[in-house]
Amino acid sequence: MEDGKKRPPLLIQYFHIFIPLVLLVVLIVLAYPILFGCIISMALMLVMGIINPYCKVTVKVILDSLSNGFKGSLGVTAACASSGIIVCVIGTTGFGLTFTSFILREGVTLIFALIMTMIIVIILGMGLPGVAAYIVGISVAVSVLRKFDIPTVHAHLFIYFFSCMAVITPPVALTAYAAAGLSGGNPMKTGWKAVLITLPSFILPFVFIFDPALLFEGNILNIIYRLFVTSVGVFGLSIAITGYFKCNINIINRLILFIGGLCAIIPHFIADIVGIGLVTVVIIMNILLFKKNSRLPVSAG
Repeated sequence: MEDGKKRPPLLIQYFHIFIPLVLLVVLIVLAYPILFGCIISMALMLVMGIINPYCKVTVKVILDSLSNGFKGSLGVTAACASSGIIVCVIGTTGFGLTFTSFILREGVTLIFALIMTMIIVIILGMGLPGVAAYIVGISVAVSVLRKFDIPTVHAHLFIYFFSCMAVITPPVALTAYAAAGLSGGNPMKTGWKAVLITLPSFILPFVFIFDPALLFEGNILNIIYRLFVTSVGVFGLSIAITGYFKCNINIINRLILFIGGLCAIIPHFIADIVGIGLVTVVIIMNILLFKKNSRLPVSAG
């Protein structure tokens, strides 16, 4: 409340924040240089902040923002420099060829090859944008997956998926460093929290290697069925990790949700039934508990 007038919702007050972001995306799509797009978008952000009556933009605010921006970029700069050194060492020492020969030795299973590919793609993707990390990753790992008769599209999607996940994976998690710079949090804790929240995303690439229906291959009914069941599994895993749905979930129910989510993701009919059943039971129990607690009278003390 200000001067006896009710303020509109925050989304309305600070709508100007979204317009420069949209402009930045448009400029990038139109093939303008990224640096040019960033400068234009920041200039527009400043102008709209001055015009907006709910923002009090002063010289001190501008200087403080610039100072905080420079400080926040230091962690990202250090991470990029470190990752560049690592990538150069890998290229100079011929680690890629050594990795390929190691994976393709006798007796190696497909799941082991997939796990090792995930690790090397994440390491090579440290400090790089998704597309650049993907290009580096396929130069080393795609031939390994093809040796296991994995279709080309599947192998490339697997590598691209983890090259994108590299930006949130410590110790060099560029998006975590950027987010920590904005929030004032610890970059390493932010990175590990991001990994924990997105844990189902680390599992999905393994699933679509063994279950092509998730990539819209095969019978249409089977595709719809697998998409539904896998969505239930990811939903259960996500709730188990966060520990909240309508209200807090105790550790036993979180464990049941985690097991149910994993079962639903596994491409096997019996596992699907078990997984959907466990996730559904815990969700219904939590909804009933939430409704029961919401009807309880609130004590005045």
